[in-house]
Amino acid sequence: MRWNFPFLVFCAYNMMQPANADQLAFPHTLVTLSSPVIRLADLFSNAGPQAQRVLGPSPAPGLRIVVGSDQLAAIASAYQVPWQPDGSDPQVVLASPGQALSPTLLDPVIAAAVQSSGGPPAAAISLADFTPPMVPPGSNPNLTVTSMDYDPGTGNFSATIIVSAAAMAPQEIQLSGLAQASVPALVATHSLQPGEVLGAADVAMARLPASQAANALENPADAIGMTTTIGVDAGAALSAGNLTTPIVVAKGALVILSLTLPGLNVTAQGIALGAGGTGSVIPVLNAASHAVVDAIVTGPNAASVAPGSSPLTTAQNNGGYESYAQAHAAAYQPGYGAP
Repeated sequence: MRWNFPFLVFCAYNMMQPANADQLAFPHTLVTLSSPVIRLADLFSNAGPQAQRVLGPSPAPGLRIVVGSDQLAAIASAYQVPWQPDGSDPQVVLASPGQALSPTLLDPVIAAAVQSSGGPPAAAISLADFTPPMVPPGSNPNLTVTSMDYDPGTGNFSATIIVSAAAMAPQEIQLSGLAQASVPALVATHSLQPGEVLGAADVAMARLPASQAANALENPADAIGMTTTIGVDAGAALSAGNLTTPIVVAKGALVILSLTLPGLNVTAQGIALGAGGTGSVIPVLNAASHAVVDAIVTGPNAASVAPGSSPLTTAQNNGGYESYAQAHAAAYQPGYGAP
């Protein structure tokens, strides 16, 4: 077979030419992993025909590893990746995203294992020195108790749990704490400040040790729309004692005071001598008679004379209501009846 000389020169020339720029590989800089394994393509762009070759396991969720230039060069040589170090000392950071496993997922799993070991049903779980493991964001981890040591006399327990989820290798964690008989209680879902009006997202039902749930409410409807009178920590029980109806009449506010009797409905302007929410009883100074009556708050700046309330004159009260009324005289409107 005879070779054409110009053809041989052409082949030799092409063998000597470097790869086109779009055929070269380049190390990545920062890679967020979404798989439980590291592949060649996670290190290099244009990694070649072995791009999907598995190199090893990914770091655990929330952790990262750094691959330096020497290791990159060795990997590129081993898998025929078209890249060589150029003196720039590159490195690739491989990071696995993670979020802390919520104790609210662990508690029912531990409580079930405690009950199976002779403990109370639906026990309230308190973990000691708990550092939550990291799991992939948005995952639905599977929790399996592989061992449970429970002391019914003290309520103390120690357990081994396997945590597994998609895109992560299973983790074994050791936990210990206290399991106590519990009662249902309404708790705050986050820290509450005094004066907050509660909505549905602010409360939730939980099970607490009886010692932490004295007088706790057991129905969210009893708290929604109410106002906190003190600060409440996240997860703490809510009781009627630390809630009140929202203030709709402020102390010193002008109110429409009404008195309803069979066949008679009389209204007057008054001054609230106390603050209160709907349904609460506050003293109100009648603007016309300067008498003080107990009134039931019926709405914003509105109240009705409480049944059986005996109007007290300012002289009887000797509390300075006369001067208080005079100070507000400009706000009074004439022509109203006096309850």
